[in-house]
Amino acid sequence: MQILQACTKFGAGGIARHAVDMGRWLRRRGHIVYFAGSPGESLGPGRDHGYFMLDTDRVSSDASTIVRAWNALLCAIKLRKFLRGTRIDLIHCHESAPAIVARLASAGMNIPIVLTYHGSEPERTRQFARTGRITAQQLITPSYRAARSLIEQGGLPESMVRVIGLGVKTPPPVTDAVINPLRRELLGDSGKILVVVVARIAYQKGIDILIRVVDSISRQRQDIRVVVV
Repeated sequence: MQILQACTKFGAGGIARHAVDMGRWLRRRGHIVYFAGSPGESLGPGRDHGYFMLDTDRVSSDASTIVRAWNALLCAIKLRKFLRGTRIDLIHCHESAPAIVARLASAGMNIPIVLTYHGSEPERTRQFARTGRITAQQLITPSYRAARSLIEQGGLPESMVRVIGLGVKTPPPVTDAVINPLRRELLGDSGKILVVVVARIAYQKGIDILIRVVDSISRQRQDIRVVVV
């Protein structure tokens, strides 16, 4: 198959990294994969032979509705030219902005669109479901809870929503000679339990909540160490 993976922006976040990893995994299994979206830390011009520059980040910006709609139209015109020159069998969008652009660009071309819902703030669930209803034939989510939200809050039919868990890479081999000194360093002299959180230091990740939880726990136990990577 020839597949187009579309993101709003190929930044440092998990959505972009997942799309890139999955696209390259599909290539290793014989599929032809292209990527479309605004450049960022994960992907950009000159970093992948199948990357197609598309300013979808402007479609989801904080600009007015008119400006975003205009940007969506410009992106759709550019993407349509790409689709006409490439026999794409499936467009896989990972956010609502590229899904809107893909639907406009592929009008009348009979290219199925799949949209993955990676999660959002609760107040955006209904809006995402509306976008999915008009842009995609199938919505995918890695979470059963997110699937219920799309169905119960967003009003999507169950037949349109499918749960597919995210793949996890095999971890690299790490020896005790590497682990134990680091563990001792992080635990210190009195630590016994080590909790590691791997996340971007961003509001969305709830690090402020983690700090409050750690503060509460530390009043009851002094042997727990929490490390944010």
